[in-house]
Amino acid sequence: MDTPDERQLSKNSLDLFILRFDLVQNGEINFDLWLSDISKHFDRTEKRLHTNFEVNFTTDKSEVNKVESYDYVLTKDKENYSMTFSKSQNAFWFETTNYINRDTYAKVVNELIKSAEKNKIKLSTRRIGMRFINNFNCNNPKQISKIFILDIAKILVQRLKQNNISRIICQEEFNFDTCKVRVQYGIINKFYPAVVNNYDLLLDIDSYDDKIQELENLNETIKGINHCAYNAFVSNINSSFLNSLK
Repeated sequence: MDTPDERQLSKNSLDLFILRFDLVQNGEINFDLWLSDISKHFDRTEKRLHTNFEVNFTTDKSEVNKVESYDYVLTKDKENYSMTFSKSQNAFWFETTNYINRDTYAKVVNELIKSAEKNKIKLSTRRIGMRFINNFNCNNPKQISKIFILDIAKILVQRLKQNNISRIICQEEFNFDTCKVRVQYGIINKFYPAVVNNYDLLLDIDSYDDKIQELENLNETIKGINHCAYNAFVSNINSSFLNSLK
């Protein structure tokens, strides 16, 4: 995760990073024009079919309708990231398994904004979310307090004492002035639904702003939710372990 340079981490245990924009408009944006312009910054474009079934009930019968839609996935192979544009979800998002710092997504977002402005595409977002899914190797319960802060470690160790437990996921949600943050932590257990015998740790941070916003405010909002995500990260991590990531 990143924030100002003095707080940037040189190492991380991120499995997945997602920056997602959910739109207010429904079917009003010319995705085809936008995609045609932005695709030149990517290596390839993939069209993915989604099929949903809608069931409508009346007083005397029910009707099932098949609804097909497409997502367009633009991929940059060497940098290992993609942008997905989804008409059915009325959203677009950046995704990577190779997050380093804000530069990982900043150039792509700036190109998106420039392209929208050039093509007179008016964007209004109802939610901008940034999600960091961290996984830490942990060999046994005694190591949990070396990774997580003591309060969290105590909760997880106590829950592990229960017989036949197969997974532990705890969730907390916070409201701040500039954003909201949902934090999930626990032992995901890669052998689930078997009883826990793997102690690798999950820290899943979803930082978001759910106010309606216009195009010109996106960069400032993204900066704010990034800072909130970093603060959530450091407040849940053992200080010695955090220092080893710098």
